[in-house]
Amino acid sequence: MASKKKSFNEIGMTCVRLYTMESFLYELINDVMREAKIVTKEGTTDTYEFVSEKDRTYGKTLGPYCSLLLGYLWQNLSHREVTVYRAVNMEQAVIDHYKNHKTEFVEWDAFSSTTKSLMKAKCYGTNVIFRIKIPRGPHQSVDIAHLSEYPDEEEILMPAGTWVKIDEVTEDASLGVILIDLIK
Repeated sequence: MASKKKSFNEIGMTCVRLYTMESFLYELINDVMREAKIVTKEGTTDTYEFVSEKDRTYGKTLGPYCSLLLGYLWQNLSHREVTVYRAVNMEQAVIDHYKNHKTEFVEWDAFSSTTKSLMKAKCYGTNVIFRIKIPRGPHQSVDIAHLSEYPDEEEILMPAGTWVKIDEVTEDASLGVILIDLIK
């Protein structure tokens, strides 16, 4: 049986495509990234480890895939200015946290799917839409629409560990949502 050698780029593209499919993978990866307890390994400043056995097991099984996905994203970062949108449902306490921490930075631990289309974000029927301004330069976002299972979503993916600055929080009556402006 002959095996075809794939380049790192081809493998990364396949990882992106798998991530965009409607399957357990997307939810599981992001749940683990949001919920896992991670600490700095004793005696180091840049090595991390999972606290629980359950999280270590997830790290062993999902880690190689996430490493390939992140590697592809880092090699294909966009250098152009773009505004993207992310629709989410939020409790009022979380909205208030954003309101009370304007000009501060927050880290998004999980991969974040966004769209270039405000109207597509609005279709999700959520109570909050993030409007994220990504200025020109080497920033953490990759246009993956051409690799996506759903190319019409115009998806821009931001890697796990993305930092954004809270700019403004307003109620947009025309959209029927709370609009949270962020700057990458």
